[in-house]
This record gives sequence, structure tokens and C-alpha cells, in this order.
Amino acid sequence: MEDQRELATSRLTELEKLQQDHQEAVKEIETLKMDVSDCPCQCKSLIDSCTELKQSLLIFCSNIIVQTRQAFRVC
Repeated sequence: MEDQRELATSRLTELEKLQQDHQEAVKEIETLKMDVSDCPCQCKSLIDSCTELKQSLLIFCSNIIVQTRQAFRVC
């Protein structure tokens, strides 16, 4: 009878640990779902940043070309 009690106590402890692990996994899944749902916004801001950077680089390169042409005309 004592062996059965020890076994039952051991199983109960194991089940409680598994339940705690499950609850933590559910919380992590919910956090990941929120991160994924935020992703399109993050991607959009990244794309916008890249677009702004490309535009800035284009303007910079255009200015360099104009300055280079003007420098050659002076010579």
C-alpha cells in the first residue's frame, strides 16, 4: 500500500510539473503570435526605411554626378 502511495505522489508531482510546462508553453505561443501579428508593421517600416535610404542615395549620387560634370566643364 505504501508503494502505491509513493507512486501516486510521484505521478501527481510529475503531472503538476507537466501542467506548469504546458502553461508556460501556452504563454510563449501567445507571445509569439503577437510578435507575428506585429511583423507586417515592422516589415512595412523596414521597407519604408529602405525606400527612404534609396531615395537619399539616389539624390546623393545625382549631386555627385552634377558636381563632377561641373568640375570637368571648368577644366
